[in-house]
Amino acid sequence: MLFRFTKNSIYFLQAAITRQLLLLLSILFSLHFYTRYSAEPEVLVAPFASLSSLLFCASPLASVSEVVRTRSTAKLPFALILSSFVVSSLWFSYGYLLDNSFVMLPNGIGALISGMQLSLFALYPNKSKSQV
Repeated sequence: MLFRFTKNSIYFLQAAITRQLLLLLSILFSLHFYTRYSAEPEVLVAPFASLSSLLFCASPLASVSEVVRTRSTAKLPFALILSSFVVSSLWFSYGYLLDNSFVMLPNGIGALISGMQLSLFALYPNKSKSQV
């Protein structure tokens, strides 16, 4: 977070966003050409999709340290975590019915991560500013 302490913080923020967008575009460009000209594109696409699904489920984990420190879940997006838990659980169930471990594994892990995040709402209820 160097850009917070510099005079040209907008420049550093724009540069960071530009680098991230260029990285994303290069990954998507490479993925496109690999799947277009490969005999077995699912070898790369399936793990990439599983990884992106897990990253989506784990994205609210960045706020967990603040939740534990403040003992309040005000920073966590409840609707996102709940929907992630429901969707991951449904996909896990579908993978179980198909007996497909490739569908079950990432969605089971995603459901566990989302379930742990939901348990934080029971342990540390949301405190509004008037209660603090």
